[in-house]
Amino acid sequence: MNGERNHNGSGASDGTGPEAVSEQELSQLEDAFRRLQRKVVSEWNKADLHGLTHTQAGILVKLERFGPQKASALAEMLSVTSGAITGIADKLLELGFIVRDRNEDDRRVVQLGITGSGRALVETIMAKRREILNRMFTGLSREEIVQLTAIYEHILRNMEQNEQTRMPE
Repeated sequence: MNGERNHNGSGASDGTGPEAVSEQELSQLEDAFRRLQRKVVSEWNKADLHGLTHTQAGILVKLERFGPQKASALAEMLSVTSGAITGIADKLLELGFIVRDRNEDDRRVVQLGITGSGRALVETIMAKRREILNRMFTGLSREEIVQLTAIYEHILRNMEQNEQTRMPE
């Protein structure tokens, strides 16, 4: 039935989907999601990793994992705009955690790369990430975590499908 419509077009003939959930239940879900987002950001901000935001830390982790990258590639990896990456990178440059380098093959292309001090900080970032995730998922079984991941992936697919089928304004 995955994504299929029932005879009246609602897509909820099997009692699943948002049509099968009350407005109060949807509000509770939305509220829980927002509170979780705020809590994760709050926990991250308590980490005091040179005042880095979650996105700044994400840039360092991506550069450590994938090597030098153009701002546009980092933007795509982190689901932010290229313009946002430029501003975010400025603080990391100022702190000495990344460098801007010109591509040797095409001097017009600027890539961001991680420095030694940035690499050292990634170890701390990953430890903090693990600590936060451990607290978040304490009490959940491996199977529940796998199921939650599958639910998140399903929601993302729904959102991506909606983006693709949305009519231009």
